[in-house]
This record gives sequence, C-alpha cells and structure tokens, in this order.
Amino acid sequence: MTYSRILRVALIIQSACFFSCLYHPKTDDMLSVESLKSPAGERSSESNLHVGSDEKVYLSWVETSEDHNTTLYYSTINQGVWSKKNEISQGDNWFVNWADFPSMSTFGQGSIASHFLVQSGEDTYAYDVNVSISNDQGETWSNPISPHTDSTLTEHGFVSLVPYKDKVLAVWLDGRNYALIQESDTVPSNQMTLRSAVIDKNGQLSEELLIDNRVCSCCQTDAALASTGPVLVYRDRTETEIRDISVVRLRNGKWTEPQSVFNDNWEINGCPVNGPAIDIKGDVTVVAWYTQANGVPKIKVAFSKNDGESFDHAVVISDSNPAGRVDLIVLEDGGALISWLETASGEATVKACRVNDDGALGKSFIVAQSSESRSSGFPKMVMKNDTIYFAWTEIGEALNVKTAYMRLLK
Repeated sequence: MTYSRILRVALIIQSACFFSCLYHPKTDDMLSVESLKSPAGERSSESNLHVGSDEKVYLSWVETSEDHNTTLYYSTINQGVWSKKNEISQGDNWFVNWADFPSMSTFGQGSIASHFLVQSGEDTYAYDVNVSISNDQGETWSNPISPHTDSTLTEHGFVSLVPYKDKVLAVWLDGRNYALIQESDTVPSNQMTLRSAVIDKNGQLSEELLIDNRVCSCCQTDAALASTGPVLVYRDRTETEIRDISVVRLRNGKWTEPQSVFNDNWEINGCPVNGPAIDIKGDVTVVAWYTQANGVPKIKVAFSKNDGESFDHAVVISDSNPAGRVDLIVLEDGGALISWLETASGEATVKACRVNDDGALGKSFIVAQSSESRSSGFPKMVMKNDTIYFAWTEIGEALNVKTAYMRLLK
C-alpha cells in the first residue's frame, strides 16, 4: 500500500471517529459510551430524561415542523431499544426555547405528569406553564392546566416536577411581578419569583406557595425527592447581584428558608442561563452547578448527608473552559457522575466525570461531540440499574435528538 493510500485510509478512519460523536473510554467502574438509536425524528430538540416510579426510563423531546407546529413526544426503553414515539400534545403557539424545556414525572398509582410551555401574549417572553396528566400509562393525556393562577402576560417557566405524596409538585420561575405597576418603593417589580403548586391526578390544584421573592430570571430549577420530602435547588439573586445556588426543602407543607449550597459570591448583572442539578439516593444528596466567580468558569459539586440541610465543601470538577449545562446522577456507592458542556479551540464536547463523596475525582471522559450554540441545549442523563442513559441535541442540517448508553462494571 502506497504512503498516499495509507494517509487517505487514516484520514477516513479519523473522520469516522469524529463524526460518530461518541468516544469509548474505560474509566473507573464504567465501560464505554455506546450509541443508541434515537426514536426522535428530524427537527427534534429539547430532550429530557426521567426514571419513573414504574421503573421505566422516559425520554421526552419536541419536534417542530416548518410551519412552526410543535409536538411533544415521549418514548420508553425496553431491552436496549426505544419504543415508537408517543404523542403527548401539540400546538402552533408554543414557546420553544433551548434553555426552557419540557419534562415528565411519574406519581401516585400509575399517573404521569408532563409539562410544556405556551405563549400567552405578544411579548416573546409572555408564556405559561401547561401540565397534562395521563392516568393510563401514557395512552391518553388530559387537557392541560396551568399551575399558576395569576393570569399575567409574563414569563412562567423553568419547571421542575417531582412526586409529592400521591400527587405531583410543580415548581417554576414566575414573572407576575413584572406586570405590577410600581406605585411606591415597597411594591415589588422587575423581580422574578419562585413558586410551587401541587397537582393531583385529576388536574386539581392545591398548596400554591411562594418560595422566594427574588431569584435569577432564567436559570433552570431542579428538584429531587428525599425521605423527608422534596428538595429544590435554583440560582438565587441578592440585592447586590450575587447569584449563587440556593437550596430549600418542603417540610410539613411549608418551604424552608433559602440557604446557599456554597458561597461562590458570583456577582453578575444578568442571568447566566445556567441552573444547578440535584440528585438523591438514600441519605446522599448531591448538587452540581456552574459558576464564574472572579472571572474563572468552574463546575462544582457538593455532598450532603442530611437531605440538603448542610453541604460539605464544594469540589471543583472542571476549570478547563466549562460552559456549564450540568447534570448529575448519584451512584449506588454514594459517589456521583457529573456531566457538563466544555469548550476548547472553538469546539464543544459533552464531558462526564465521577466524583467520590470524599472529593476524589475519576478521569473525565467525552460522551459526545457538541456545539457552543444555544441550540445544542442541555445534555441530560439518568441511571437505571447498571446502565446510564444520555440524551443531547446534535446540530447538523437540522436539529436532532441523539441518545447513548454506558454500562457500569459489576
């Protein structure tokens, strides 16, 4: 074989490895990341993952047609294959945004809640949260209801859904105060609030609560269920524009006072669009987040052994050009797997790293090639038994939701 032919073959192999978008590390107790055929069609985006109380793994996403009609779909996985896509709802007036995406949650005795966002006014950021309920394992879905009853034409989004007793708890960022006419300095205005409500299987609302009256305006929230009740994390906002991560817990029908997970003291005058992630397994609660305090971008993680009442010192997962967009999974041994988006030399990758509860880090590895573009969205992951599932949006001629999996070594 001539040198030129050898070179051509090498370039073909290198190109194939690049465009496969998947890398194959063997790190710590984890096997390689393997491609998993996605059930999503063309022009798909805003993927999310959920492991239900029914032990099913749910993948949700939206597909938007050229005439701007949007459909929310979901699929479940069985023996390593995603089911055909199932429609939840559709509309031509939805708010479809890379950072504010739909979600699902199982609750009660076989019920499923799913949320999506619908425009409520002419302003770009005037939109409402809509929640549909299925009580027949996703075969049919109810007419949507809204967990907020203020009727203002303002922003309502960045939702977290989590089981609560035999119902589902919805938490969202609520912009109703932006609609208030400021009559005095004591009237709140131009401040995003954080609120919650409980929804039963029939779509009935109860327990509408204000959690925090001043929070960052467009960072994702996240919630998980501890043995003592729901635990919520979000990016807070002080009067001096410190926007660190706060945690609250729902106890006896009331939210606790917000407290900082860790005092990064990140002062920023605008929203970074980069929310935290939380997961809980047994008595271990873990929170991961992005910060750029002192001008240095970092991914951090902190562990708690008391349902988020207090956290150990934060561990830096990455300070090598991370762009944030974090997710995490608590592993069976009490450690955690953290994922995030990282950029270098104009390229972006979805990376992941294991961290032990003592702060010891495993070797980070690449899950997939990605893009710095906002359209690449927020990569998500969940774990079922010994398998971790990943979902992200690939940018090509059109947006496409991609999935992969990785098994843990036993």
